Amino acid sequence: MGTLDYDNPAKPYQVTMLTPTGTAVPVREQSVTYTSYQRPNTLTENGTTATFAYNAGGDRVKIRVAQGAAALLTRYYIGKQYEPDAQINVEWLCLGGDVYSDPAVYIKEAGNWKIYYICRDYLGSVTHVAYAPGTEPALFLARGYTGHEHLPWFGLILGRETVIPRGTILSIKVRMWTEI
Repeated sequence: MGTLDYDNPAKPYQVTMLTPTGTAVPVREQSVTYTSYQRPNTLTENGTTATFAYNAGGDRVKIRVAQGAAALLTRYYIGKQYEPDAQINVEWLCLGGDVYSDPAVYIKEAGNWKIYYICRDYLGSVTHVAYAPGTEPALFLARGYTGHEHLPWFGLILGRETVIPRGTILSIKVRMWTEI
């Protein structure tokens, strides 16, 4: 993988530099800006930018991902059980839990509501989704490992932003989605 440097005496376990060897770790040039309360404000890579919005309590309420001026994703977070996705005109309503524990989700697409059943492993990761008549659609919930939301444009998983190649965390934890 490479060499990790830990050069911050105030945080001795913080990785301050990764010098990769070989191609095990993809080279990514990312830039992150933070709000005054230490939550990510923008995340930029290769002309793609994610912009986060928070409420007065510091909870994430919106994400917008855009390539230049073209929006790729706009998602609002309303409580732990409802998410409208403005970009693809879909709404999710969790049934029997929240986005990390629900056994079913009610999804509105093109004006029609459908129930999908969610199968999870013991960590809460979505393993299968079954449509009520018994068919198995492709995984489409944009969530994976332990129910975390994926940002494929940046190679990140939301919550405590796990930087997959390094296995490290970019802190974006929000109380609204506890425990991420």
